[in-house]
Amino acid sequence: MTTQTATGIPTIVQRQRDFFRTGQTKSLDFRLAQLAKLKQVILANQDGVLAAVKADLGRSEFEGYFEIASLSEITLAIKQLKSWAKPKSVKTPIEQFPSSAYIQPEPLGVALIIAPWNYPFQLALVPLVNAIAAGNCAIVKPSESAPYTSQLIAQIISEQFHPGFISVVEGGIETNQALLAEKFDRIFYRAVLM
Repeated sequence: MTTQTATGIPTIVQRQRDFFRTGQTKSLDFRLAQLAKLKQVILANQDGVLAAVKADLGRSEFEGYFEIASLSEITLAIKQLKSWAKPKSVKTPIEQFPSSAYIQPEPLGVALIIAPWNYPFQLALVPLVNAIAAGNCAIVKPSESAPYTSQLIAQIISEQFHPGFISVVEGGIETNQALLAEKFDRIFYRAVLM
């Protein structure tokens, strides 16, 4: 699902929350399947990614491959997810002897991913990998300064993923403001300065 205006954002956020409440994203099998699907989607659209970043930023094909670095993040997440999700023992105070305690990683809910312009594909997809691995639903806001890449991200996400699980919202500053006016459980924004 892609929207070009800020007016539908509360509905999109509510749809993400409703999907999260189904509990589907807690399943490690679900997360692994979604990560594998994302990897396949990126591989299938590799030429499109290179063309989009060339059109947006004038990048050479060689430099364009840095945008597809999210593949290594997906491979790592698939390999490590079961270990990341295991409960971790922690010490308990002596006064609580003979008790034991552990930390159980749990999904937070709905994540917002705002991608900057300089690596528009990579910096949208790497946080998405993290959100999926953690069992969260996500709303991705690609950079309006990279319109071809933004359109490609919107297309591949809307074609391959349930809109309650992952949605893409395109737009400018007013869209960012409308998104940030909503409550999210995690917000990802990372700019790479090179």
